[in-house]
Amino acid sequence: VSDSLGQSWNGIIGKIELRATSQVWIEDAQVYTNWKDKTATFKIKIGNSTKQKYLAIIKTSDFTSQPIEVAEKGSDYEFKLNYPNAKTWDEFQPNLIKENIRLFEFAPDEPSFDDSKKISFGFANISTDKSQFKLNGRTIYLRGTHHGGDFPLTGYPPTDIEYWRKIFKINKDWGINHIRFHSFCPPKAAFEAADEVGIYIQPEPAMWNVISPGTPMEKMLYEETERMIKAYGNHPSYFMLSPANEPKGRWKEVYDKWMSVYRVKDPRRIYNNGTGHTEPSVPDLH
Repeated sequence: VSDSLGQSWNGIIGKIELRATSQVWIEDAQVYTNWKDKTATFKIKIGNSTKQKYLAIIKTSDFTSQPIEVAEKGSDYEFKLNYPNAKTWDEFQPNLIKENIRLFEFAPDEPSFDDSKKISFGFANISTDKSQFKLNGRTIYLRGTHHGGDFPLTGYPPTDIEYWRKIFKINKDWGINHIRFHSFCPPKAAFEAADEVGIYIQPEPAMWNVISPGTPMEKMLYEETERMIKAYGNHPSYFMLSPANEPKGRWKEVYDKWMSVYRVKDPRRIYNNGTGHTEPSVPDLH
């Protein structure tokens, strides 16, 4: 809770639901694009509560079908699709691609399971070149601002996309293309609006605290990072991830390890070593 804002960065907002699926289902679907050859690699995690093997079909929006075998406890599956006419995504041309992944049993009669997942993504490959950011091979300049989680009328973030479209369009009208979300991750609607409008965003786990190796806070950092990747990893606007604001303790040991893990595990964005450092001197930040 922040005294200066009268705001809490904790809690649940928006929709809470229990959703029934078939007993074999798509647990997760993440997309890794390559703007140079216009291909997208789909990494699919399939859940299975039946403890039986199945022969299944994965079908995409262009009617491409691929037979797969689902193991008793579920499977991970990867495939690549070509998008030769796809346009890249950036702040000037925020081009999005919609895809629908369907999984169903390969059976002569009625399939015993049938599940699908809709995905929105863009060709936005982010990298660095010394002190410069590059997006799809082109140097970009971040003209950023700070969002402190201040919602004076409600005390919590709106979950409708129109609100965030308005906020992001105002920022773009004033020449801003980048927003840091101080110590919090905005709701799904913010990512969707940023994708549409063309804003580069840096969300953060709800961490503004002491953190050292082997502590519950280190464990929470990894858990929250995984949740944020699963929920928002396909959004091209998800440009950067910072682990915390003004960290204390042996934070550098924790964050160096954290960065090395996720730069390999999910290289779709830039990972940094925390934001808003208060020490007089911090050696070897990278």
